[in-house]
Amino acid sequence: MPRTHRQHWTSEDRQARRYRYVSFDVPPGAAGVAVHLDYDASLAVVDLGVLDPEGFRGYSGGARDRFAITGVAATPGYLPG
Repeated sequence: MPRTHRQHWTSEDRQARRYRYVSFDVPPGAAGVAVHLDYDASLAVVDLGVLDPEGFRGYSGGARDRFAITGVAATPGYLPG
């Protein structure tokens, strides 16, 4: 079932803390995860990456606004599994 997480950050938030994390769970048996970042690119550059409980799973910086990870495939820059 798709889930949406909405966040709003300001330039003041950026000054207070460089990195922002949005936690989510992947239910057992899920085919994978797909993330889409929606923001006004004329106002900011947002770097996108993902960690799991074991650590680094991928990073695309500001080059992408979305990625997908499944058990057997992933967007370039991300690790399947």
